[in-house]
Amino acid sequence: MLFSSKQLKQEFFFIIFEQALSWIVGCIFATGLCFSGMLKRNKILGFLNLNAKTWDPSLLFVLATAVGVNIILFGLAKLIHKKPIFEKEFPPTNAPIDKKLIIGGILFGIGWGLGGICPGPVMSLLFVVVTPHLSLVWSFAFIIG
Repeated sequence: MLFSSKQLKQEFFFIIFEQALSWIVGCIFATGLCFSGMLKRNKILGFLNLNAKTWDPSLLFVLATAVGVNIILFGLAKLIHKKPIFEKEFPPTNAPIDKKLIIGGILFGIGWGLGGICPGPVMSLLFVVVTPHLSLVWSFAFIIG
C-alpha cells in the first residue's frame, strides 16, 4: 500500500483547507473591488486619463494599500514560517526581466488601457450583463493570451 489512511485523510484535509482559504481570500478581494468602485470602467479609465482636470487618483490609493498590506504580511510570513503553508518553498524573489515579460507587460497595458478593465475586476464582471460585448471580447483575448 502506497499511502496509509491517515496520510490520505491529511492530504484531503490539506486540499480542502487550501481551496477554502483561496475562496475566502477571493471573496475579500472581490468585496474590496466592489467597495472601492474598481469594477467601474469609468473609474479605471479616469485613472489612466492623465488630463489634470479629470484625473481620478483613487486607483492609486487602492494599489498603495494592496502593496502595503502585501509587503507587511509577506514579511511577517517569512519571519514566522520558514516555508509557505501550501508550497515546499518560497518562490525566488529576483526573477530575470526577459523578452517574454516585457512583451506580456506591454500587451497587458494595451489591453487594460483600451478596455479599462483589469483581469481581477473582470472576473467579477463576467457574470454581469452590463457590457456583454466587452466581456465577450475581453474573454476571447484572455483565453488566447
